[in-house]
Amino acid sequence: MCKKGYIKALNNKKKKRKCRQPFIKDLRVKEDLGILFFSPSKIIRTRELQDVKVAAKEQEALDKVSRAEAQASQKAQKELEAQMRHDNQGKRAEARKAKEDLKKA
Repeated sequence: MCKKGYIKALNNKKKKRKCRQPFIKDLRVKEDLGILFFSPSKIIRTRELQDVKVAAKEQEALDKVSRAEAQASQKAQKELEAQMRHDNQGKRAEARKAKEDLKKA
């Protein structure tokens, strides 16, 4: 009973640590300002920065999916090649056995 309480408290504490950085921080870093005044141009620029971040995340997700598909196709190709080698070995073994039978006969 006590362990569950401790685990729950620890998880809550970990969640509290994960603070999201406000999008305004990007503007402060670029302009080296402690205080920000929001003019319409800065609001537009902030929205553009946010859009760029969202687009980058979407592109990363698409790249991840395409890499997974490429890996899956490579794996399928390797399995196919292994199966073909296995079949060829079986055929060669049968041919060798047939030659031996002909020699015996």
